[in-house]
Amino acid sequence: RIYYNVAEVDASTGVTWAAGLPDADSDGNDVMDAVDTMAQAFESAYASYVAMGYAVDAPDGMLVLVGVDDRENPGVTLPTGLTVAGTAPLVALPSNPRDQDYLPRHELFHAFQYHYMSIGRLIAQLGSLNWWMEATAEWATRQSYLRDPTAVAQYPNQSKLYAQAINEYLGDPGGALNAWGGLSFGPQYGAFPLAVFLTDCLGDEQAVLHTWEKIEELLPVEAITQVIADNGLAPKGTLSVFALYNYTLRDGYTDPDDGDRDQPARDQAERHGDQVIDAGHRAAERQHGRHRDRLGEPDREAE
Repeated sequence: RIYYNVAEVDASTGVTWAAGLPDADSDGNDVMDAVDTMAQAFESAYASYVAMGYAVDAPDGMLVLVGVDDRENPGVTLPTGLTVAGTAPLVALPSNPRDQDYLPRHELFHAFQYHYMSIGRLIAQLGSLNWWMEATAEWATRQSYLRDPTAVAQYPNQSKLYAQAINEYLGDPGGALNAWGGLSFGPQYGAFPLAVFLTDCLGDEQAVLHTWEKIEELLPVEAITQVIADNGLAPKGTLSVFALYNYTLRDGYTDPDDGDRDQPARDQAERHGDQVIDAGHRAAERQHGRHRDRLGEPDREAE
């Protein structure tokens, strides 16, 4: 269910004196174009996330409120609407979202994430959890576009917005894995390459899902390392290769689905040239002051 306000515009001056969605219905289906766009995005993303194996606690559907903010602030998804929407998550969007296809996809994945953690857990570990929430929400948004080529063709710019914070993230390749800049902004929005790396490196399309299945008991980094170990790889060595990738990506990011992905990350790590490997490890040593194990070698702590 989507609730919204209709913008009220002075016909003589063109001034909007009541915020809301534009009153346009180009296809004549008695549903405003903006509502059509958002509804289609929600439905497309919902189908994608379910197909990816994720669950959501919304047996009677979710409530979407469009109009909680008259400015172009980002949306927010709450774990429950309480008496407003029952126990289902509540998606709240600004009065006239600029990115009416992208934003619903991003916010909807937060609703799915809440299935895997309690409200108490979220409040107690907000910073750590929100890092992985935003990183994987951008990753999942991209996954939903991969499954909806029609939306990509119709909204080519919005389909790339999942990577809008990539420069901030890659600009500090030696930073903390779970660096968090606060709610609604920060490097966590550009940290989706870790989700891509895990999926490719482990050869498991549900690798990210498995991290969420552990979130109630483990913090995100702990869940990630456990999933890596569950797949028979050394967590420290595997994440060291990911750190190396961040150094090699500093000069620019290319959408992996626009380029050549002829080898999964596990194979790419093995096929890196010595020059790149050595340069990356020297940089990592300078940054972190310790030796980096290579992919596949057992961690010293486990010996």
